[in-house]
Amino acid sequence: MNSANADNALDHVDNAAGQPDWQNRLRTHAGNVPEIVVSLCDAFLQEVPSLLTKIRRSLQGGDHSQLTNSIHTLKSCLAYVAPESQIQIAAELENKSRSAESVADQSFVKEFDQLESIARQWITKIEAMRAEIKASGDRVN
Repeated sequence: MNSANADNALDHVDNAAGQPDWQNRLRTHAGNVPEIVVSLCDAFLQEVPSLLTKIRRSLQGGDHSQLTNSIHTLKSCLAYVAPESQIQIAAELENKSRSAESVADQSFVKEFDQLESIARQWITKIEAMRAEIKASGDRVN
């Protein structure tokens, strides 16, 4: 997926309020409770950068168990907001991470670079959503 398609997937709007689908999914996971939405944003913003670092270190150090666990957790984090196509990218990388041969292939690093780019776009979007909620006095709608 190129970055233009990824951006479009991030901002797809399909609701009466005119909010991106991903924001509605995140709000639904939080039961439309502003404090919980902010907490989910905070957890995502803390966990995802840490996971990206763990994945890079695991790739460099050859720790396949940590690599697979970290990609699996990243996939789970993305499931709160990302479209299925992006979750599938993470799932495919997770499956490949179980094979030392696949991880050793240079294409694995390129695929992780793509996943990392997707995750960083989500970090930016979620930071903006969190700031918007906080600025609005913690109102979800």
